[in-house]
Amino acid sequence: MEITCHAGDRLLVIAPHPDDESLACGGLIQRAVAAGADVCVVIATRGDANPWPQRWSERRWRLDPAAVARWGALRTSEARAALEILGVADDRVCFLQWADQGLTTRLVREGDASVAKLREFVALQRPTLVVMPDIRDSHPDHSALAILVEAALRAESSKARVLTYWLHGRRGAPVRPSPQVTLSPSELAIKRAAALSHVSQTHFGRSRLLRFVDVVERFLEPGWPRHEVRGQWRWRFVARRSWSMAAARRVHVVAVSATGALHAVSFELRGAGRDNVLRVTRPSRLALEVEIGPPWPQYAIVLAKLGTDHRINVFDSFAWTGCTEALQESIHHAALPTGSRLRRVTATGAMAPSVADDETVPS
Repeated sequence: MEITCHAGDRLLVIAPHPDDESLACGGLIQRAVAAGADVCVVIATRGDANPWPQRWSERRWRLDPAAVARWGALRTSEARAALEILGVADDRVCFLQWADQGLTTRLVREGDASVAKLREFVALQRPTLVVMPDIRDSHPDHSALAILVEAALRAESSKARVLTYWLHGRRGAPVRPSPQVTLSPSELAIKRAAALSHVSQTHFGRSRLLRFVDVVERFLEPGWPRHEVRGQWRWRFVARRSWSMAAARRVHVVAVSATGALHAVSFELRGAGRDNVLRVTRPSRLALEVEIGPPWPQYAIVLAKLGTDHRINVFDSFAWTGCTEALQESIHHAALPTGSRLRRVTATGAMAPSVADDETVPS
């Protein structure tokens, strides 16, 4: 299904970091510009929580706030240069300057304000096509931004067609017919040049960027789970490796109503259960089950994800997932230590977690 663009189209591209806009949809952006469509690109962060390439580039270990700011300015300028190559005017590019690698925290703590900011772009651009990260992406900034954008689109009652891109943790996922852009040789060369404009991301090899530069850009239709669960909300998380489960420290729960109202909260796993809010069980060392009564009265989408504190690997071991109606009653329930707060999670169907423990290079 080849994507076509027309002169009357208004394309809104929303990216978590500088370089995502070029890698995910550099071809689509070119196609829209060539058709005479209006293109607006919103980049949520400046990509400044990117220490290893900066340490390599600047030959320094300690990165003080001035160094981090300098790196953010560099990555911002690289994105502007890349978008200029793709044909997007500088006044059609906006950086929200939200915290890099902090979008899940923003989702939980500043969800309303974040949705309101994104609504401004939807209202101003009145897009006919929105391209945004996929909820299944294993980079937490990508998946958190997907939820925020979905809430903004619902709140604005947008009629735009929505396509998503899945850059991280997609290995092994089923490949189905999907909307795509097939790049001509010249378009492919331009996308390659735009990608390589992000010089700061090539210090560990240009191949890391160029693996996303292919003759076909594939997109997905949004795959939000239908929430039809009655009674308790239940989830079950299963880890590929024991260290992933051992690193879990909290569970994030998010609900979005049909009109875009967003509710989010995090519960610490340690000491959960003393206030009877959450039921948590460990049927095995690789599985964790969570259950909670619905905390909000209206919802169309309900998701949860386990969170960790480790910084060795920025990618998620557990994706956001929808509720399940019931858990197997036959499992042996080994209760976690009692404590303060907790809720429950199970991954099923299309929202099953894409485990990305083998992703090793920060974005």
